[in-house]
Amino acid sequence: MQKMLANIDAKFVTMPPIDNDDIYYVRECVCRTLDNRRVDLLTVTSRKGISSSRETRLKNLFPEENVGRPHRFPDKKTIFISARVHPGETPSSFVFNGLLHLLLNREDQIAIVLRRMYVFKLIPCLNPDGVARGHYRTDARGVNLNRMYLNPSLTLHPSIYAARALIRYYHYGYERADLSTLCPSCLDDPSADAATREQEGHHSGNVISSKVSNMSLEESNTPICLQLKRLCTICGSPVKHSSTDLMDKSSGRGDVSPNDSGLFLYMDLHGHASKKGIFIYGNHFDTPEQNVECMLLAKLMSINNHNFHFTACNFSEKNMFIKDKRDGMSRAGSGRVAISTLTGLVKSYTLECNYNTGRLVNILPPTVKERQQKGYALAVPPKYSPSVFEEVGRSLGASVLDLTGNNPLTRLPHSEFHSLNGVMDWLRTNCLQEFSESNHTTNNIKVETKVQLVAEDQATYQSKIRYSSFGTEKYIESSSIVSTS
Repeated sequence: MQKMLANIDAKFVTMPPIDNDDIYYVRECVCRTLDNRRVDLLTVTSRKGISSSRETRLKNLFPEENVGRPHRFPDKKTIFISARVHPGETPSSFVFNGLLHLLLNREDQIAIVLRRMYVFKLIPCLNPDGVARGHYRTDARGVNLNRMYLNPSLTLHPSIYAARALIRYYHYGYERADLSTLCPSCLDDPSADAATREQEGHHSGNVISSKVSNMSLEESNTPICLQLKRLCTICGSPVKHSSTDLMDKSSGRGDVSPNDSGLFLYMDLHGHASKKGIFIYGNHFDTPEQNVECMLLAKLMSINNHNFHFTACNFSEKNMFIKDKRDGMSRAGSGRVAISTLTGLVKSYTLECNYNTGRLVNILPPTVKERQQKGYALAVPPKYSPSVFEEVGRSLGASVLDLTGNNPLTRLPHSEFHSLNGVMDWLRTNCLQEFSESNHTTNNIKVETKVQLVAEDQATYQSKIRYSSFGTEKYIESSSIVSTS
């Protein structure tokens, strides 16, 4: 990765800008890990809207003082993408590379509009120590960093501390003290600090000897509070907004309106060992329109990518707070949930890619610049490869532009939905009931698309796969060898 970034640096340092739509690229070291490895922050946008002022050198971050901070772009919102918080989840790096190479393409029409509209802040690897040590889900100390976003320590979790500080900076537009919201139990216990809690939790159930068994990602069925407003920054417990006897040191969620926030979208990239397909985890919100807004990107991805599984996406409230079975740590501390809680951001996601294969293939409608023609798809889902994952990254760029109707190569007019409003109406009709609080025990979107695999013998399966094409569903019979690993 460092060699790839060095090659990109060399290319853009020596290339003079041509016009305002040309690429603005900056690479910085945001912090050093426990093993003294670089954590890089990439800034990619166009020169349109550039100001003479530069971003703030945040407290305790950016140790290379000889490297200047990027210029500010006050009229552009920020899209924050990170990868490899779990070091063994290599598909995330290929998705990241696909998006990065799209953004750095001078000729691509989608890339030009993306750079014109947004500032991309990209962290290629949040856990380089885990990668170098060969860990699957943990850092140098055996800690799952994707449970530390509620109250990360600069000393113990420097990359997560940096990511949280950066996200707050781009959300508010200035550096602001990061304080706490405490639940009653932590409020009554003055000694309950993050380091103590983290050490207690990990010494009891998250030691290195148990890491391999964590690949199964088994989870408990601990009941959750459905009236979330904030999360305790020490233990991750839901804190009810209506409570008057709690200590709320920060303004917390919703203190900046979506229009005033500098953030447009947050996404953390992952790999998945068990659940097949490529899919998104999102959050559950109080209002139907917020839930539609949250689900919209996932539906657009299924229109722009052959291998994205909208039916495998999960936007349930249960999935925000479920606890890992082995170490008891809640997903409330994951990037997706903690960032949404911190900022009120609706478009806060985890993108997951199975290592092996999926359960379906989408038939894509043509773009507005292609002739109307019958869509094409493989008879069976392919074996996933780096090129499949990289295409997901490129499709993410197109889907982001579809969110605001700015995709110059949109597929929506030739789809069953005909427009962005059509997609949103479909979500209101078909998906909101599935995610209502009365049905919160479900884990997946329950729509009609299913895959049935019937064993003929140990190696050959007769598969009946339902495809979605322009609003019609087709069954395609195929006989093939399908891996179940």
